[in-house]
Amino acid sequence: MNVTLKLNNVRLAFSDGLTEAKTIAGGKPRFGATLILEDEATRKQVEDAVKQIAKEEFGGKTPVGKDCAFREGNLNTNKEDVVYTGFADKWYISANRAEHLGPPLILDNKKDPATGAPRIIKDKLDTKFPEAGDYVNAKVSFFSLNGKGDKKSNASFGKKICCQIEVVQFFTKGEAFGAGRPTADGFDECEGPDDSDLM
Repeated sequence: MNVTLKLNNVRLAFSDGLTEAKTIAGGKPRFGATLILEDEATRKQVEDAVKQIAKEEFGGKTPVGKDCAFREGNLNTNKEDVVYTGFADKWYISANRAEHLGPPLILDNKKDPATGAPRIIKDKLDTKFPEAGDYVNAKVSFFSLNGKGDKKSNASFGKKICCQIEVVQFFTKGEAFGAGRPTADGFDECEGPDDSDLM
């Protein structure tokens, strides 16, 4: 089962995965982003979608921990068991995208005069390229793995609810997270619905 959502004004973290596919825990290379949900309405929007998938595919039992892309921020800690900046008392989404699908579409919050549509951003040096700490609008797709109505993937992955990042639109600048370059921390391996090993 697949549920697509447009999320407004969510905070971007671990943004280097927007343009660079990374291998996590020995899995396939994937693009990715982490989206922090700072308002209750957006959190409820995502929670309802996850519950809908769990009801349809897993008899109402929602996968927990890293088996679900919708996660509690207080559990997102570094090696010293300290909650990452910006995650405390929030919920977040760990979203990724198979490398063969290409990177997510990155958009400006202003229209391109030539097309009348939001300007497509291709250069990381663009002043509107979303960075960790910025606020964005995002189109994401939640989907189940190994649910009763799904095409079967590798059984070793177990039952999961994953999230695929489709589009990220710059909304406004936010306070940057930390002083260094973002890392791949916070992402994990999760099969995508279009991966070649799905049968």
